[in-house]
Amino acid sequence: MEVGKLRDRVQIQQRTAKADDAGNATQTWVDIAKGWAQISPMSGGEAQRAGHTEATVHYMVRMRFRSDIPTLKPKDRLVFGLRTLNIVTVRNIDEGRDELVLDCVEVVK
Repeated sequence: MEVGKLRDRVQIQQRTAKADDAGNATQTWVDIAKGWAQISPMSGGEAQRAGHTEATVHYMVRMRFRSDIPTLKPKDRLVFGLRTLNIVTVRNIDEGRDELVLDCVEVVK
């Protein structure tokens, strides 16, 4: 992996359940790490959902393997500037401890 291509700063987040003041469990996103990545748009499209047009953009994200977050998985997300990229798949290249490739989708309403 060429380090110079990792130009995009991302925040890695995981969803967690947290009790509110009334003791009810609510879902919230927690920042677990920051890192550098290479974000490449791959495709996009539009769909009608509940009477609204919803655009999706698919991205391929390359980043270094992170031993500090061994549980990185689909359902987690990346925050990149004002964008939120939902992780669809996580691929550990050559099953090594070098590079991760994430397939992500951004939904724009």
